Order: sequence, then structure tokens, then C-alpha cells
Amino acid sequence: MDRDTAKEIILASLPNYLAQKGINISRKFLCMNPDHQDHSPSMCYDRRRNRCHCFSCGCDADIFNLIQWDYNTTSFPETFNLACDLFGIDVDERKEKPKERPKIKPAKHGRTRISEIKKAEPEVCDKVYTTMQMLSPLTATDMKYLTEKRGLSKERIKKDYMRMVTAPEDRKKLIRKLIKLTGYTKDTLKYVPGFFIDKNTGALDYSGDNVPSISHGTNWCNNAGIGILIRNVDGQAVAIQIRRDTASKGNRYCWFTSIFAVDSVDYDGGSTPGAAKDIIIPENPQTCLCITEGRFKSEIIAANRNIVISIQGVSAWKGIDEIIKKLREQHEIKSIFLMFDSDIMGNRQVFNTISDMARTIMERIPDMKIKFAVWKIKYGKGIDDCILSGNLTRVKYVDAEYFMETCNNSFDMLLKKYGVKSFQKMKSEDRKIFGKYLQEENEKRLLCKNKKEANPEEAA
Repeated sequence: MDRDTAKEIILASLPNYLAQKGINISRKFLCMNPDHQDHSPSMCYDRRRNRCHCFSCGCDADIFNLIQWDYNTTSFPETFNLACDLFGIDVDERKEKPKERPKIKPAKHGRTRISEIKKAEPEVCDKVYTTMQMLSPLTATDMKYLTEKRGLSKERIKKDYMRMVTAPEDRKKLIRKLIKLTGYTKDTLKYVPGFFIDKNTGALDYSGDNVPSISHGTNWCNNAGIGILIRNVDGQAVAIQIRRDTASKGNRYCWFTSIFAVDSVDYDGGSTPGAAKDIIIPENPQTCLCITEGRFKSEIIAANRNIVISIQGVSAWKGIDEIIKKLREQHEIKSIFLMFDSDIMGNRQVFNTISDMARTIMERIPDMKIKFAVWKIKYGKGIDDCILSGNLTRVKYVDAEYFMETCNNSFDMLLKKYGVKSFQKMKSEDRKIFGKYLQEENEKRLLCKNKKEANPEEAA
């Protein structure tokens, strides 16, 4: 059999592969992406596209992706050959063949639910993380990156940034000092996200550069990088986000977590920061609240005396309404500005997610004015790019209802032009082109100076 025919047969075998793993494809199942420790079923099988999609982490996978994750293969040829072995397919030009046919691995079940995972109190996490920061100064290279590339002040860097200590001996030294300075025992620290006890040695440890990690699908976890303290509405450091020194595309940022230890027979304790929201409250803040994605965007916005909530991933917004209510008890807030990447106007998945957030806030806090930040993507993708490149005056603010209505009308217009069936059958490259047209149409409708109904205000 030739390779192209074999590939088509393997792709069509996805439902069978899932069934042999013990998965009921008519229901949601645990996400198989190794970078997503799913604790409640969030992945489903899409019959129309013959792919698996996770509604939590957003990953989209065919059978080759699943096999690569299940067997930790490193290249497509290796994955393809393994797939042939799994399904007993004989490819003409293939020289080496297995002595025996491998078995399909069953799906993982029985993980502890996120709601059931024990986590140290916020005041404990705050004391531990701020002590870690004191013991882990940044390098000269880190300082240069944060000041020159990200435009951060030395005061902000001193408050929330550190170098992650990851080497085994360095971790041991840091942990000894941490226990001494905080006064916490191992049994308390093992529930601070990132920490756990190794049952083989009885020693407290945390995820570094030689700690086995199920969550990353590899034998070793690489957390070397810049640590960022994530603070809650009370100013407590409740999580650490890591900007890795080296990482593949899409994996530059990760959480300081020990969720991999929760269900392991080798470890005791372990916890997760969950979808922690990051709040920056500057001195003498203005009366507006900004919501964005990512710490470095919120830093630039907060530098203009705005209170900022940053979500780490657009789908991690749930619970934000409660944070807003608590902030209103402490500060005068008259309006909310949603400041997400400019390509939200062409990316329907991001648009739909943020629209759900906006409608939830409108419903639960009806007296609050909500507006979207809008600018042409040529001035910078993110709000930080736009501001740092000197294009702050290009940013306009549009009423949330009008913004969502306009974007939906543009989408419906293009959908009618292309046809619903044609849109559903679009390949990834065609969807990118569609998204580009949608972006251009929305920029024209929302940013045209002659459109009185848009009436965008000047940037704050």
C-alpha cells in the first residue's frame, strides 16, 4: 500500500482509535493534550471534521496528534510508522517492521477534580512566593529584557519579578532558606502550588529542570525563566507565572504548578494555581477598570494609572464578575475597558469567548459602562505593542453592544457571500484568509471617521 492511501486510512480510523481507548465518542472526555491537565471532560469528537477538539484549552487534534501524545514520538515519520503498526497497515517502501503489533493505550481516568485539590491559603502562598522572590534575584539579562523590551519601571520589576531557580542543588538551598524564613513545615508547603514531597527521599521539592512531569508529556520539566508574581484583588501573591527562557511556539508561558504530583504514587501533596486572575492596582488609580490578557499588557496599561485585571488565556475569564464587584467596594470605578488584541475583530473564536465575558458582566453588573478598545492591527497586535510604538492616540473606545453587533453583522455579511457550507468546509489556510477579510471589514466599519454611529471616544 502506498503512503498516501495509508495516511487516509489512518485518519479515517480516529473513531475506532478512540473506541479502543475506551472513549465514548458521543460524550465529552478528558482532554488528551499533555500540556492540559484536564480534570473534568472538556474534549469531544467532531464527526464533521473528524478531529478532536478541547473547549477548555482550545487544542484541535487529528489521530496523528493523539498518537504522538500517547507515545511521545518526536517526528511525523515516527508517528506515521507507529500508526501503521497500531492498525496493522503494510506500507510498500517501509523497510523496518515491528516484531509484534503494539497495543492501543487506554484513556486515562480517575484524576482528582480541580475542586477537590487541596491548596494552601492565600496568605501562605503570598509569604512563600514573596520570600522566594527575595531569594531569587534577576540576572542582568533579565533586567535588560524587562526594562528595554517590555518598558517596565525598576519599581515594578522589584515588586513582582524574579529569576526561577531550577538546578537541583540550588533548589535544595532555596528550600532550606524558605523553610527557615517562613517558618512553615513541609506538610504546609507541599500544598503551595509548585511544591510537593518526593516519597522516595522524603524531601520537599518544587518543579525545576529535572523533575518528572506528566503535564508536559516529557520526562523532564523545564521551568528556567523569569518568574512573575500573580496577585489577587487583596494584593497577595497567589501564583507564579513563568516566562521560559527557551520554549516551543505557544509554550513560552507556563504556571509554577505541581498538579502532576496530585495523582502520582511517587509524590505527596501537589497543587495548582488554577486559572488565577492577575490584578494590578496602581497608586491613586483612575476611575476606569481595564481587562486584558497577559501580564506585560497589564503593566503598560497600569502605568497610566488604570486598575487592570489580566486573564491568562481568553477562556479563563469565569469568575471575573466577582472580582469586579470586590474592586468596586475598594475603589471608585465608573467604566470598564476591554483591551484585547486587535485581531479579535478577525478571530471569531476569540471574539465569541470575550463576547460571552462582556455579556456576563453586563448581566451581573448592569450599571457599569463597558467599551472595547479598537485600533487597526497595523499599529500593533497587542495594546502594549500599540502603546510602545507610539500609537496610543490611534486607540478608540467603542460601546460594547455596538462593537459586538458590528462584528456579528460583518461576519454574517461575509458568511452570506461565501456560503455557510463553503465556510464549514474551509481548510485552515482558507479560514486565515477569511479572518483577514473579516478584520479589514470590521476595521472599516468601526474606525471609519465618517461613521457617526460608531462615535468612538478618544483613548484614555
